[in-house]
Amino acid sequence: MSEAITLRQAREIVKMCVEQRVSAYIKGSPGIGKSAIVKQIAQELNYGIEIFEGSSLDPTDVRGVMGFDSKSQKSFFSISPLFPNMDKHRDKAGVILLIDELGSALPATKVALQPLFHPEDRRLGEHRLPDNVIPMATGNLLTDGSGATADSEAMKDRVMMLNVMNPYQDWRMDYALSRKFHPLVLSYLGEFKDSKLNTFDKRVKSNVKKDYVTHRTWERISETLTYADKVNMADSLVMSAIAGWAGDGIAFEVISYKKHFASLPDINKIFAGDNTVPKEPGVLFAMCAMLLVRIEEAAKKMGLKGAIERVLQYSKHMDAEFQGLVVNDLYNYGEEKEYKKIMLKLPIFEKEIAPRLF
Repeated sequence: MSEAITLRQAREIVKMCVEQRVSAYIKGSPGIGKSAIVKQIAQELNYGIEIFEGSSLDPTDVRGVMGFDSKSQKSFFSISPLFPNMDKHRDKAGVILLIDELGSALPATKVALQPLFHPEDRRLGEHRLPDNVIPMATGNLLTDGSGATADSEAMKDRVMMLNVMNPYQDWRMDYALSRKFHPLVLSYLGEFKDSKLNTFDKRVKSNVKKDYVTHRTWERISETLTYADKVNMADSLVMSAIAGWAGDGIAFEVISYKKHFASLPDINKIFAGDNTVPKEPGVLFAMCAMLLVRIEEAAKKMGLKGAIERVLQYSKHMDAEFQGLVVNDLYNYGEEKEYKKIMLKLPIFEKEIAPRLF
């Protein structure tokens, strides 16, 4: 396996593969977002996407079922249920056919799937795919202990093999912010970054309980915290719920970290003009995350331009490290909402913010 590249780098390579009608096999540890980037690429390139779990397929799912035509006295294979319904995707440029968790498929299923990834044939059984259907695959590493088995040399020769990782900063910008993760999660990981984002490699393999987190785990924790805020759930129950996703250690740390949010200044007052800046680093990380999460709500009263300008004004009272975090988030987050374009046109950015940071 080649040296690992970031998921952000892999996304650009996989986009190239789709446009060149080449299959890619994205491999990496569980929960880091391998399938998510294929879905994002499909959306960006106006492709439909159909996803099948390799671990749940058997060879007949791939090849189709053998039948007999009494008129011709010949056997035939039915069309595979994996074969895309092109009418369903008639308004799309094509279809990505994603075999998720290919590494965990049965050996016989892997053999049956080899013609699907042949760069010239691209067959499911005896039926060739349309030219604008691109097979892709994801899978875990052999060292992950997640059921993956070795890939045949024939498979390796038919696909572009990509070994991926997803570092904190890329994950924050490309995924967590756009998905509006709970500010507590963004704040906690803002302090600990890669050391806490994915601890899969540090898990105790003999432990009967889960004692690690992945990128996927933090999304579940974020959803748990958002729901808990909505219904005012007791911290003891929230901790038990998070422990179900991440184990007792992370659950205790996350609930303990909530004390930073108890000492946050009133966000509404900040958008109204209060320039009070917390001094404790943990609280500042929480504040930076909260400002971004609440900017759209503030924009309902003062317009998006006014809300962004207010955040920049407030950031002037922070140390350069945290001001840089706020500005970087505004620059990278929500490009479809044109945050970056608005910010770059503001006089405060050109005259006061940029000279200090850049």
